[in-house]
Amino acid sequence: MYGKRKARFLTSLLLAAMIAAPVSPVFADEHKPDETSKVRVFEIDMNNQNPLSSLKEQAIRERADYDAAINLNQVDFDKSTIHTSAFNRTKSGIQNITVSIQIVRKDDSADSVVYSFSENAAVKLIASDGPQVILKQSEVTVDLGSEFKYGDNIGYVSSTVGKLPVIKETDNVDMNTEGTYTCWLTFVDDSGDTTKISYLVNVRKPAEVTRSEEEAAQAEAQAEELASSNGMNVTQAAALQSQLSAYNHSGGASSGSVSDTPVTGTYYNGDSYVSLLKQWVGFTWEGKLQCVGYMHYRFAQHYGFMTGKINGNGRDQAWGIAAASANWSIHFYLSNSPAPGAIFSGVGTDPSGHTAFVEKVGDDGLWVSEAWGSTGQVNENKYYTWSQWSSMYPSGVVYAVPETSQAA
Repeated sequence: MYGKRKARFLTSLLLAAMIAAPVSPVFADEHKPDETSKVRVFEIDMNNQNPLSSLKEQAIRERADYDAAINLNQVDFDKSTIHTSAFNRTKSGIQNITVSIQIVRKDDSADSVVYSFSENAAVKLIASDGPQVILKQSEVTVDLGSEFKYGDNIGYVSSTVGKLPVIKETDNVDMNTEGTYTCWLTFVDDSGDTTKISYLVNVRKPAEVTRSEEEAAQAEAQAEELASSNGMNVTQAAALQSQLSAYNHSGGASSGSVSDTPVTGTYYNGDSYVSLLKQWVGFTWEGKLQCVGYMHYRFAQHYGFMTGKINGNGRDQAWGIAAASANWSIHFYLSNSPAPGAIFSGVGTDPSGHTAFVEKVGDDGLWVSEAWGSTGQVNENKYYTWSQWSSMYPSGVVYAVPETSQAA
């Protein structure tokens, strides 16, 4: 009898504690095993310009349908992040991937992750009747007074009828007046099917889209210092090579001096560093190493051959690598998901964008090797969390991923 009274007493205490305890209306780390074990199927149109954003929202909303711990009214969909295993956005049909999502609460100044989950999912990419089109960015910024070329923002075009579609373009862009404009594109294939798409064009003064005054002053000082102690072209490139020699991925610093004489057993199938630097117009700017040049340096070091020059800025390199690789022994495809050995392109505060070589990919972030043109700084195996990565490139990123992983 005493045992029963004690049991009732404990039950009453537990009920009282549950009633008195504050209940979070937003998030908890509790999941129903019978629900989370299912493979989710998500459908995405191949002309969706931000498929990962759509996938992220679909996955969160679907999760909220059976997990009351998620309050959709308090989810910040823009700041919440998604990471997937290899995902080829140019391939129609079903792809089996792993989705990892970190949810951020609205009005959280710290952008702290309050709920996260991973699950296996099947993504069905649905091909539309018209051509498939992928823009590099949903919004571009161009310098006031320069020339606007709409084709520079077209990253990928394909058609099921074989021939590339005809492009009809209209816009209201005034390159002599600052403002935000719209470019409309219509793609028409041989069967008459069309795909219509548009993007914003921001016309800004160059000073507003390049560097801050502090960065400009620092860049000018560094350029003057370099110019005062070194000549231009090859001599300057040799001086910059002293920076690169410390970044030997084979381990340790390179031995010997740098010259035009091929260095046997080093990088680029015997090409010397200076030979590489001479080939790359735009490898440096005002005496500082640029992201494009360093990325191709790391690419050649890793894959053993030169890419040939890929036109454009940092934002264009992944697209260029994927296109050029059709003639290489190893092929690259465009993806929103990174992989070791991939080439990244994205746009942050600088409209010309950034590019880097992906060294490693983990559950919580990735490692890249990169150079920053504003300072010439080289980061080897720099680690970024997914949260840091998405905040640096809010417009999204794209990767040129090798079909066969060849990570060093």
